Amino acid sequence: MTDSTFWKGLALWFAGFGLLALFGGAVVGVAFLGFGQTPEATDDLRVSNGDDERHSVRIKAIPSNASTPGDSTDSDAFAEEVASLGPNESVAWSNATAAGEEYRLVVTVDDREPKSFAVTGPDDLCTTGVRVEANATVEVVASCA
Repeated sequence: MTDSTFWKGLALWFAGFGLLALFGGAVVGVAFLGFGQTPEATDDLRVSNGDDERHSVRIKAIPSNASTPGDSTDSDAFAEEVASLGPNESVAWSNATAAGEEYRLVVTVDDREPKSFAVTGPDDLCTTGVRVEANATVEVVASCA
């Protein structure tokens, strides 16, 4: 009879410590792993050079409600000159566009003919990426965290 009581008591102790460890592990996991926290906001616009040469890049995000390219002024658009972007270098801007708004992204590389892309302003977890490839070709992609 005492053996049975001993084993039942031991099983209850193990169950109690197991529940305590489970609860404590959950608290530590939430505290250190950050469950329930949102990731940090990413930059709206990132320009990178995937070519082996330096390139001068000019980029403009013009709101799509601008009637013609000549009508848009610098106050209508986010414009930034990247004087010299070396191989595998990149630069990024936050607050370049508003989430959900439509834009024409005009990219000029090394004084060549500008390329125009229709883009939507990304939310806080996404980035519009402009990549300059070989022969100064331009690719625009949206990437999300």
